[in-house]
Amino acid sequence: MGLLILKKWDLSLLLILLLSSFFYAEKSTELSRKNPVHLFGLTIENRIISFSGNTYSVKGKKLEDGVIVDIVGDVYSYKNFKYLKIKELRVISTFFSPVFNWRKEIINSIRASLPGVIGDIGIALLLGEKRAMPDFIKERFRSCGAAHLLAVSGLHTGIIFLIFTVVLSILPIKKNFIPIIASTLLVPYLFLTGFRVSVVRAFIMLFIYSLGNLLQRKTNPLNVVGVAGLILILINPLSLMSISFQLSFLAVTGIILLTDIFKDLILIRRDLFHKYILYPAFITTSAQIFTFPVVFYNFGYIPVYSVIANIILIPLTSLFISGMILMVSVPFLKPLTSSGIWFIGMIFNKIMMAFQHMPYSVITGRPSIYVFLIYPLLLLLLFLPRFRNSP
Repeated sequence: MGLLILKKWDLSLLLILLLSSFFYAEKSTELSRKNPVHLFGLTIENRIISFSGNTYSVKGKKLEDGVIVDIVGDVYSYKNFKYLKIKELRVISTFFSPVFNWRKEIINSIRASLPGVIGDIGIALLLGEKRAMPDFIKERFRSCGAAHLLAVSGLHTGIIFLIFTVVLSILPIKKNFIPIIASTLLVPYLFLTGFRVSVVRAFIMLFIYSLGNLLQRKTNPLNVVGVAGLILILINPLSLMSISFQLSFLAVTGIILLTDIFKDLILIRRDLFHKYILYPAFITTSAQIFTFPVVFYNFGYIPVYSVIANIILIPLTSLFISGMILMVSVPFLKPLTSSGIWFIGMIFNKIMMAFQHMPYSVITGRPSIYVFLIYPLLLLLLFLPRFRNSP
């Protein structure tokens, strides 16, 4: 029986159990110094993505984006973060620099058209660049449960994929080829966002779905998640231990599994309330149920109104990103589009402020690690009826 269950649910169960176990490891709460390191990597946002798998924030030196470097330095670690103090630096290649120069041009264009806080929010939503964003705005995102919007993810990648699909559908292209072309066009976005785990995961999944559509093959969502995870681990085994990997895969797995279990309940009607309110709320809740332990344990807070806030903010994010892409790609429309985008950004910010100032908007604390030993078991109870019905 166990083999039959594993045959049907192998990818999902293993993914849940594997990922939910990683945040159990105790983390040092003191700043510690490690031995000097010698590494090769790509520079992005004053970080070094090492070809051996680790990511380091650089202190005391400004690095050009998109440069492959050979570095010797001292590593300091605090919880999940690693800081590198450079002793020796040698530039090996600037092959990727033109892409990152394009990234800088996009950022400057957005800042010129959307000055102030609205521009900072727009750049963060589109590219994940939030270094210039004031701390009080970051706290505003956290308070209303929208911090995930600042870290470009599968949501952002999906929005851009949808934009490409809509544009390509206007052109004289066969429908079967549109998804695969749209997913291929996402490759520059991988560079522009710094190869973030969640973006790469979403790209791989969209490409597999698109390829299956082109070949007229039915794809299993859980198998696609498993393949995406396997590819990422093969490329970078140490990404398995990163919070972004855990959150990304837990969120998408939760959405797939819970949607499969409750699909009869949430899809029983097709009216506007179910389509635009109930279903988005269910998707958001599913992702948060599965990511809750990792978020609470690592960051120490629970946004109380996150489901309601995300139902409002996610559609606005889609409009915001679509408008910025139009503004950047069609310069002569900039005077017109910038006004509309600024208005959307202003509404976006006001809504976050409203949720931030609601009573008990955030619950903070540091939960005991033993509490979460029970949490994965509670999640597995949701699937027991499915196990009993397994052939």
